[in-house]
Amino acid sequence: MKNTIKPLFSLLLFFVSLSSWAQHSFTVKGRVFDDNKKGLNNLTVMLEYKNGGDTLYRLTDNKGLFVFSNVLSKDVNLYITGVGYERFSKQFVIEKPVLELDSIVLVHSAKVLSEV
Repeated sequence: MKNTIKPLFSLLLFFVSLSSWAQHSFTVKGRVFDDNKKGLNNLTVMLEYKNGGDTLYRLTDNKGLFVFSNVLSKDVNLYITGVGYERFSKQFVIEKPVLELDSIVLVHSAKVLSEV
């Protein structure tokens, strides 16, 4: 009896820890457009954990899409930057395993460089 309890308890502990880990991994997806509804590529997308943990980086593809997999925090800040566009930032709490953000429209930057 004692010989069967230890392996069963170990197996139970393994599955509990595995299910616990799986519940804390999230995916964040989004798409970035300009004001003409054209997907913007090669923009820097940064996902920062609010708890002071990691910061993840991605580049948008040629359709403006980005995906962050294995996000380990529910409380995050999202920043999107690109040459010629205003910086976008948003704070949110992830409530579902896969968060698909609404379309993000970046505004052209009105900054003009002075002549040297």
